[in-house]
Amino acid sequence: MIRSSLCAFLAFALATPALAAEAAHPTSADLVQLHTPADLALSPDGRQVVYTVATATFDSSARVAGDDTKTGWKRERQVFVTDIATQQTRQLTRGDALASAPCWSPDGRTIAFLRNVGEHAAIHLMSLGGGEPRRLDTGELDPASIAFSPDGAWLGFLAEEPLEADEKQLRHVRGGAIHWEFEFPETHLHRIAVAGGVAQMVPGTTNVVAYEWAPDSKRVALVTSANGDPYLASSVDRVSVVQAADGSFVSTLDLPEGPYTVAHWSPDGHSILAPGLQGGLSNVNALYVADAATGKVRDLVSSADLGFAAASWSADSKSVVAVVRRGTATTLERFAAAAPGTGTPLGFSGRVISGDLVTAASSPRFAFLSSTDRTPDQVTVFDPAPARTLVVTDLDPQVATWPLGTTRVVRWKNAEGVNIEGVLTLAPGAHEGAPAPIIVMPHGGPDDVTTTKFSALAQYFASRGYSVLRPNYRGSFGYGFDFYAANRNRFGEIEQADIESGVDQLIRDGLADSKQLYFGGWSWGGYITTWMVTHVHRYRAAVAGAAVSDVMHSYSLSDINHGLAAQWEYKGDPWSQLSQFDRPNPIRYVKDCTTPLLLLHGQADTRVPFSESVQFYRALKDLGRSVQFYAYPRENHSFAEPAHRVDYVKRWADWYDAIRSTPDPVRTLP
Repeated sequence: MIRSSLCAFLAFALATPALAAEAAHPTSADLVQLHTPADLALSPDGRQVVYTVATATFDSSARVAGDDTKTGWKRERQVFVTDIATQQTRQLTRGDALASAPCWSPDGRTIAFLRNVGEHAAIHLMSLGGGEPRRLDTGELDPASIAFSPDGAWLGFLAEEPLEADEKQLRHVRGGAIHWEFEFPETHLHRIAVAGGVAQMVPGTTNVVAYEWAPDSKRVALVTSANGDPYLASSVDRVSVVQAADGSFVSTLDLPEGPYTVAHWSPDGHSILAPGLQGGLSNVNALYVADAATGKVRDLVSSADLGFAAASWSADSKSVVAVVRRGTATTLERFAAAAPGTGTPLGFSGRVISGDLVTAASSPRFAFLSSTDRTPDQVTVFDPAPARTLVVTDLDPQVATWPLGTTRVVRWKNAEGVNIEGVLTLAPGAHEGAPAPIIVMPHGGPDDVTTTKFSALAQYFASRGYSVLRPNYRGSFGYGFDFYAANRNRFGEIEQADIESGVDQLIRDGLADSKQLYFGGWSWGGYITTWMVTHVHRYRAAVAGAAVSDVMHSYSLSDINHGLAAQWEYKGDPWSQLSQFDRPNPIRYVKDCTTPLLLLHGQADTRVPFSESVQFYRALKDLGRSVQFYAYPRENHSFAEPAHRVDYVKRWADWYDAIRSTPDPVRTLP
């Protein structure tokens, strides 16, 4: 289990818009010089939206010296506010420190945001009337997830409590040794008066994943885990209500066991929405609503086949509006709070929604990010009453000048007769009877789905003369519960059957050249790559990024791929059901690999350990196969440093190009 919601780097870093392309054909640097909007918040009256925009720019005159790791790149993240009616935009922050997490005061006159001061993040308050931001003193704490109390008196935030002096001394004496079961720090809820003063930890609020103030400002809904272990935080959470002043217990919601990432209060303060699971691992297919006083829970959804990307309350507390995944598309649908139902579409179409669904206290509007297959993510506002979609930013107009490929949804049946979909981006000029070389690029997860949203990576390859197929193999979201659960204990064979039947169909349709097939993916897409190169021999070259190559190794060393994850995905654990981990294990079949393979991996990856690529590389090298391996220092599962992102995208493309330009080698099994 890689879980796209926690780590799918491609969805975050490469399916976002490019900043400015000097040439008609985008380069890997153009993909990294991105405007990346995030952190949306509607003003209380719904008339304005605040958000952040992250960028990376390159100074070609910079000279690298000493231990400099920026290599000429500068990263920025600033706060902007846009008037929805006029689309006039103001930049609120400037400077080198990255700004994040803006939120509105209840009166709509002030915006709070985070920005580093020295080694720690700090809360800043900026009046929209002008003037310099005012900083609240939170000492050695590193605040995150800031939010005003509805009465405007307090700001809540999450932070790890700094070590006491005696604990610091103890760690020093033992040379930094830690008790392995307790190596993860605890996160607590804190609050600080907006007028200023000392930050207070709310007692008893330990290992808080998320929180939300009640409308009365006296209570807080908490999502917590048993300890700070990322596995527990992503798999086993509880939702409870406590008093904001002293953390005293009010109620625990009677929810099924599972992961919860949000707990939203209804505007009337009576109920709490907690999207969760009706079975499965991370396929959110339930809209649980609980009575805040008693904890009694009901599900607003009558079918386990619906899947949700986000959800929030309507302004009147009578319904919940959700982003529903329907195959390669997303819709906005309303679910009555009084009784279970199937949802009523609100008239949103033509765009794909990303991220959270944001609401305001006194407005029926919803804000989110959305894109099309040809236009990148933009800040978007939806008015339900007239069913009107307002795209309020235009961050990357130059994308329209790129030689964009045409994107379409393609469908086929696998050998078992199951209907499969995928998203095909055709290289400019490619069509039936005149196919371009084709790259098969499966999504990560495996719990995820490829939609028709803008993909800079697919368009990058299209501009270089490749068509790109991104298949939604069984295990993907958006096609019902049985389809999602069909890959249980069948990894490898499921993806191979579904993907290969799709490639066969494209060849029959004249959209793929059987002699110019390429493969590549990141995360679980990397796992599929290591499986395919050891089982299929028609791809001329492949790229495996942050790839699982040994599922038993991953079980032990990944931060979340054990326990409940293994019980769902493999129906057991490697110590008791060895054969169920042995059969889908790519390293077992490595001797059968004949496809030239490029491996890419961050050395600090905690989700898919770096050693996964090391051992696959070592095996292929010892077998005399064609393999190259690039390791990226300091990078976790999602790459952050612009120089690394530029490099690996370019290497990915250059690997295909080099092999594409040579005659197809004769490859036989040893």
